[in-house]
Amino acid sequence: MDATRQLHQHHKDVIYVGMDSLPTLKTITLETRRSHVKQVEEVVGSVLRKTMDFFTAGCEKIIFNKKAKDDYFVREDSPLAMEASKMVKTLCAFIKEEHDVVVSCLPNMDMSVLWKAVGLTTLMLFNDHLKRTKITVTGAFVLANDVNMLTRTLGAFNSSPVDLALEDLREVCNLFIVPPSNLSSLMETGRMVNMARSDLREFVCQRADFSQGSVKATWVKDLFGVDEPITSHEKELKLG
Repeated sequence: MDATRQLHQHHKDVIYVGMDSLPTLKTITLETRRSHVKQVEEVVGSVLRKTMDFFTAGCEKIIFNKKAKDDYFVREDSPLAMEASKMVKTLCAFIKEEHDVVVSCLPNMDMSVLWKAVGLTTLMLFNDHLKRTKITVTGAFVLANDVNMLTRTLGAFNSSPVDLALEDLREVCNLFIVPPSNLSSLMETGRMVNMARSDLREFVCQRADFSQGSVKATWVKDLFGVDEPITSHEKELKLG
């Protein structure tokens, strides 16, 4: 952490100067420095935890309050396909504003761990939202707009794990665009090869053509097999 490195450098450049002939005093000073470093690390750790909690609570509130069942259940002739959803617009505005505040208040601090956590947590919450939202082909273009906006916002974090998670999400969008006959080959290409099959199924079951009422489309059995276990989200759909 920058604060710890700066404290080390201050002791080296200022405090320790001229102490080579005073070994006892230098030892006492070293112990004092260690105590100060521990205090600094505890304070910084507390700040990071509270900041992360704030971001998480804010993202959860926005996704819960702003999401709409028809965000991605869009008619073919709808002009909404040209825009990002209201929920993602609000989410990205919140993240950008708070990111700018943190950077402004702590300009010299390495916050890479925080931004990685914020980015991955945001995408985890968003993915969970997708697994509970019906998506039409036209709605998939709204989703693509959402992913583009998330990429611009979270890309400012310069975090490789977040960038890779965004690439995964971009490929997931294709699950809602291609015809059913192409799903099998799609799931065996690109980054989807390394995704859990259970996750892919949870996404696919949100396709608007996955079922009519409680009756699944005929292609579902061909794609997943009769013996593949039902997902938790499908259970929720059946329960109401």
